[in-house]
Amino acid sequence: MKKQKIEKRILNQIPALIGYWNRELKNAYSNQLYAEFFGKSPNKIEGIHIRDLLGLELYEQNLPYILAALE
Repeated sequence: MKKQKIEKRILNQIPALIGYWNRELKNAYSNQLYAEFFGKSPNKIEGIHIRDLLGLELYEQNLPYILAALE
């Protein structure tokens, strides 16, 4: 089994919301719980901009914190 597949299986078993967003604010990975929280499948979230997941208003409210975390 590929390392990446094993990692995904492990991350999907952890009872926590796990999402990884890259420096371009696009989703690189979300576990099943994270995706379900937003009412989507992990495949639907992967590659989308965080603004498109949160909606413009919530995105703008959180943008200062997102940018600070990237620093």
